[in-house]
Order: sequence, then structure tokens, then C-alpha cells
Amino acid sequence: MKKRVEHIDLIRVFACLSVIAIHINAITRDNFITNNKTYYALFTLLDSFTRAGVPLFLMLTGYFVLKKEEDYKTFIKKKMPKLIIPFILFSFVYYLYLVYDTNISFNILSFIKRLFNNEIYYHLWYMYTIILIYLFIPYEKVLVDNLKQKDLLRLIITTFIIGNLFLTINLLTKRYNHPFLSACLLPNLIIYNNYVLLGHYLSKYDFKNKKLIYILGLISVLFMPIVDLFFIDGNVRNDVMLTATSILPVFYTLGIYYLIKDNYDKLKINKKVKKLIENYSRLSLYIYLSHVLVMNITVKILSSYWIYDRFVENILFTIIVFIITAIVSYFISIIFDLLYNKIENRIKRKA
Repeated sequence: MKKRVEHIDLIRVFACLSVIAIHINAITRDNFITNNKTYYALFTLLDSFTRAGVPLFLMLTGYFVLKKEEDYKTFIKKKMPKLIIPFILFSFVYYLYLVYDTNISFNILSFIKRLFNNEIYYHLWYMYTIILIYLFIPYEKVLVDNLKQKDLLRLIITTFIIGNLFLTINLLTKRYNHPFLSACLLPNLIIYNNYVLLGHYLSKYDFKNKKLIYILGLISVLFMPIVDLFFIDGNVRNDVMLTATSILPVFYTLGIYYLIKDNYDKLKINKKVKKLIENYSRLSLYIYLSHVLVMNITVKILSSYWIYDRFVENILFTIIVFIITAIVSYFISIIFDLLYNKIENRIKRKA
């Protein structure tokens, strides 16, 4: 058994909890979008500190998966079922919840259509993205194995400029009816995949000027709520400046990576907490898949007893929902993991 990279487990847990916080904070942020822009900006600032979640997940994919020495058939056979089977099962659960919550008619053909069009639940977009990325991983490995350090870094920087930077400029100029660089934009999938390449780079090499990364990361976090205000359309928010395709989360993500990596040993975490971190990290995919359902049910139950209209109450509401969601999703993931492993082992024995 390979020795776990402990600081990576903590980074993955941070990413997982960040994504949970993003989705919960979206609910309370919206309470102030029309009547109090100051409170809205404060919630957006809190939200900004969580925006390394998705980029870190993608980076950790590259950190580990691009190291594996496997042919295409073996890689697909080993990796894809672990993504596709949970994805389909949880998608069906969310479809059933959608049927119950919106009173639409249950129809298996409707489920299949929604599944292939990403029309079941909003957070499942990540599964489509990561599955597509995994399909190309074996070919990417050939590419990165034949690139020198400077060439790999140039590829990452070039993709960042044409991808994140050009898209950010385009969105800002389009917002004020003067679109620029529209013909030069990369598909989002390539931008997301660039984080995978960045993760692989960090598994082998290091950036020297970490102080600059920390400074740029802090500046990015402070700019996110400011720039976000320019994209509010009436009472509808638009998080385009906060997502992984923008330039703003990139340096903050790198800063979080190095902050945890370089200071992990100083934390002196005891064995029981390390084991909890390891388990939470190992189950992060299932936690990601289940947390929105847990969050929605928790919000519905609490909202029926609690009118949270003041700023402090919204903060408290966010914290309570976050804690319940993080814990319940973890236990659901443990149960799912046990059932999945039992079924998988039984199939292997019969094969």
C-alpha cells in the first residue's frame, strides 16, 4: 500500500468543505442582494475565501492521476466506473428529489434526457467535466512525460493567459456592451484541464517566489466581492468572476496549496484527527455528490422554524447549515462507500 501524502488529504478536505460553503453561502448572500449591498459584499467576501475548492479538486487530479503508468484500456477500466457509477446513482436520487420538490412527473426517459443534458442538479456539472478530463488523461500523460519543466510551465501559463485572462477581459467588456477578445476564447474544459496540468507540475516542481503568490492570492480574494458587484443584474447575481475560469481564484488557490503544504508539519495533528482527515478526503467524491441534497433538506427544515432576516442571524444560519451538511454528508458517504465496496467485491468474486 502506498503511503498517503498527508498534506494532500488536508488540502482535499479544505476543497470539499469549501464547495459545501459556496453552495450554502449562496443562499444567505441572496437575502441581501437587493436591500443591502454592504451585507451582500461581506457575504461575498466570505464566499471568496471558499473559491479555491473546485480548482484544488482539479489540481489534485493532476497531482496523482498523471503519475500513473497504465495503458488506456487499464486506466479507463479502473477509473471510469468509480466516477460514472456513483454519478448515475446520485443523479437518479437527485431526479427523484426534483420530482418530489417540483411536482414534475416521474419519467425514466425524462431522467435519461436530463442526465445527458446536465439538467438534473446544478452541482453535477463538475462530474461531466471530470469524466471528460479523465477520458484524455492517458494521452495527456504522454504529453507531460515528454515535456521539460520549462515547456510544461509555458503551456500552463499560455493556457492561463488565453483561457482565464482573456475570458475575464471578455466578460468585463461584454458587461458594458463592448465585448473584446470574443474570437480568442478557449472552451471552459481546457481551462479546467489546465488546473490538472498545474497539479501535475506541483507534484514534481516548485514555484520559487511564494511570497508573490501569497500577495496575489490575498489581492484576488479582496477583489472578488468588488468585481462581483459589477455583475449584479437587478436582483440576480452572477458569479462569473468567482469561478475557476476567472483569473481571480488562480493565485488564491496556489496560495492555499502552499499554505497547507509548507505548514502541515507545524500543525502537529494527532492520529485520530489525521484518520478523520484521511477518511473525509477518501470519501470527498461522495460527499460532493450528496451534500446539496443534505443542504436543501436542512435549509427547508430550519426555515420552517426560523426566520433569519438579520445579518447576524444569516451568519449563524450559514454556520449551522454548514456543520450539519458537512457531518451528515460524511456519514451518508460512509454508508454509500460500504455498500459500493460490497457490491464491487461480490462482482469481482463472480467474475
